[in-house]
Amino acid sequence: MRVVLKRLGYGALAILGVLLLIIVISFTNHTIKLKSELTILTPPGAMVNVNNHQMHVYTEGAGSQTLVFLSGGGTSAPVLDFKALYSRLSEQYRIAVVEKAGYGFSETAKVSRDIDTILEETRTALTLSGQNPPYVLFPHSMSGIEALYWAQRYPNEVKAIIGLDPAIPEVYEAYPLPSVGMMSLTSFGSTNGDYTLFPRDCGFIRCD
Repeated sequence: MRVVLKRLGYGALAILGVLLLIIVISFTNHTIKLKSELTILTPPGAMVNVNNHQMHVYTEGAGSQTLVFLSGGGTSAPVLDFKALYSRLSEQYRIAVVEKAGYGFSETAKVSRDIDTILEETRTALTLSGQNPPYVLFPHSMSGIEALYWAQRYPNEVKAIIGLDPAIPEVYEAYPLPSVGMMSLTSFGSTNGDYTLFPRDCGFIRCD
């Protein structure tokens, strides 16, 4: 042990000790902050039970036509992300923002994340929150695929699609699947509270 100490030097050990202390303090502070945030972060919309997990649907406005906003991958808070746009429309239209499983106030789902499941969860969440079709869909990014599939499968429920830089099927034909390293980082981010670097759901690409 003395030989090891001599080789490392007491200075290096002191630095390692300080780094370890910083990590412990940071983790403790993070845990405390998460618990305190739970008492003040209240979902602004309705929480509905879909496939045994809670989904958040935010609505405002009272128009006769319902505009449904669907977020893309990596949008940590869809309700806030779309606010600058839907707040300008809610005086004339009814607005509904669906937060997919793992996004915003919605819980992470322990069920398949294939496109059929995601679409049915979106439709069910809207129904349970009191919304009725036909809808005008506002899909962003990967939700463009969901919107197109929705219109194909349930044409009477989709009045129009207004894309917000939406993805199209051709994009995913050449879209690279996430690497093992990226999937590991995504899983790491999903277990460290609400402030994550990565989304807690891989959308239409299974990451389990």
